[in-house]
Amino acid sequence: MKKGLLMAVAAGCLCATQASAKIWHPYVGVDYVYNDAKYDSPYDKQLAEKFNSFSGSVGIKVTTNLAVEAFYQQSMDENRTGYSTYLINDGVDSSVKIKGYGVDLVSDMINLDKIEVLTSLGIAQYTADVNRNYYYGGKMMNIKDTYDGTGIRFGLGAQVNITDSIGVRAMARYVLTDVEALKDMKEVTVGLRYTF
Repeated sequence: MKKGLLMAVAAGCLCATQASAKIWHPYVGVDYVYNDAKYDSPYDKQLAEKFNSFSGSVGIKVTTNLAVEAFYQQSMDENRTGYSTYLINDGVDSSVKIKGYGVDLVSDMINLDKIEVLTSLGIAQYTADVNRNYYYGGKMMNIKDTYDGTGIRFGLGAQVNITDSIGVRAMARYVLTDVEALKDMKEVTVGLRYTF
């Protein structure tokens, strides 16, 4: 159902903008993404909160100031180790990887040709793969979990167009999710866009 909702929103965005389309400029992009995740329960607070991710995107500028952009994003495995303050060698060692894909509407609300001030609104499907190793009394127990859910993405940023084809983009984004473990994420992205 969630994937169906994501596809319906993407199709609706394309149909809504098609009637007023003035220009059609496809582009591709690549970004480095720094994520700061916030978890819901104390049980999940033992997990890593800071993530280094990479994202690839494909977009099309459908009007003079609106683009539709699809993306895929994946973090590196981030680890965290915690030890018991009471028993030596007891504790937990965990690793987390977050993946996501979705669609953003990107608007250049201020366009000075070489510099664009951007806002974005999007929806995405997220997956968090969690691996925990618990150490207790000299024994180890491994638990693996996968959490899935949808996120609503709000962004603000800027793009500097070095040439007609190459631009450098930076965005700050807030993501509100219904993923079981994740409450929300804050992201900072820096990357390149190549327009055909």
